[in-house]
Amino acid sequence: MASSTKKNTETVEATVEAVEERETVNENVSVAAENAEAPRVYVYIGPSVQGFVQTGSIYYGTRKEVLEKLKNAIEKYPKIKQLVVLDTDIVSAKEKIKQGNNSLANAYKTLTA
Repeated sequence: MASSTKKNTETVEATVEAVEERETVNENVSVAAENAEAPRVYVYIGPSVQGFVQTGSIYYGTRKEVLEKLKNAIEKYPKIKQLVVLDTDIVSAKEKIKQGNNSLANAYKTLTA
C-alpha cells in the first residue's frame, strides 16, 4: 500500500513538473513574440523587493526594454522577470498566482521566502 502511494505521489510530482515546464515554454514563446511588438505597458505583479522593485510598478516599452530597466533587480532576483506582465494580463496572472502549482505562483513564492 505504501509503495502504491509513493508511486502515485511520484506520478503527481512528475505531472506537476511537466506542466510547469510547458508553462515556461509557453511563456518563453510569448516573450519572444512580445519582443517583436511595439512598446506596451507592463506591470510588476510580484511582492515588493526592497531596494529593487515595488508591487504594481508600471513600465512602458518593449518587453526587452522593460527587462533592461529591471536588469539589476533581475540579476539578484531572477524570478522578478516572470512577474512582469502585460497590463492586459494582470487579472489572469494574479489568478494563476492564487491557484498555485504553476510557474508564476512558484516565482512569487520564491520572492516571498
